[in-house]
Amino acid sequence: VARLEPTPTRGQQQWKFVVKNGLFTGVGMIVVPQMGVTYRLHYSLLDTRQNVTNITTSPIEAQPCGHSDYFVVGGDGCLPCPPGALCNGTNHLLTRPGFWRATTTSVRFVKCKTTAACLGNHTVGTCKANHRGPLCTLCEEGYSGEDCHSCGGNEAGWIQFLFFVVLYVVVFSATTFDAFLKDANTKRHLGMSSFKRFIGYMQTCGSLSGINQAPV
Repeated sequence: VARLEPTPTRGQQQWKFVVKNGLFTGVGMIVVPQMGVTYRLHYSLLDTRQNVTNITTSPIEAQPCGHSDYFVVGGDGCLPCPPGALCNGTNHLLTRPGFWRATTTSVRFVKCKTTAACLGNHTVGTCKANHRGPLCTLCEEGYSGEDCHSCGGNEAGWIQFLFFVVLYVVVFSATTFDAFLKDANTKRHLGMSSFKRFIGYMQTCGSLSGINQAPV
């Protein structure tokens, strides 16, 4: 008999063959291998009195798929490459740039909102640096915006704010000192004017600081 291993999910598992003129001939032998499965035929004689060595054939596999197709292990044939995927004729699918794949078994490839954030040539969805999450729609901590740029501008905002405060203190001190060298009315007038300028300047500095620290 000829026995097929591993056991096929459909069709025959073993066949009889006849001996004629010293040759073994199979009867009705048709093997339809499933995709991604390697089979072998094991030949053996039922009559153990004859001193004949059992034979195992070379691997039997399904016909390879084209480079633009793929297959599912255990499937019946080749399948067209899904949109958003890169195929190479095997059962391994990769993402195209700008697409997301949730798992290695999924055949659904979703286009990312920010295509530059989703990298290609990966078995599952992979994000560009500073991006994270499903479809790479989120940013890593310390980054923001559609392109996930750095939020490091806050330090510059505080430096600018302190610079304006120091500058005003210098101007205010000089003005106040000059006012106290004048007569009483001038002192009062310059003192009120300097105080109003101080309040207005602090409000302006606070607004500038708020703008620099605002999330983007």
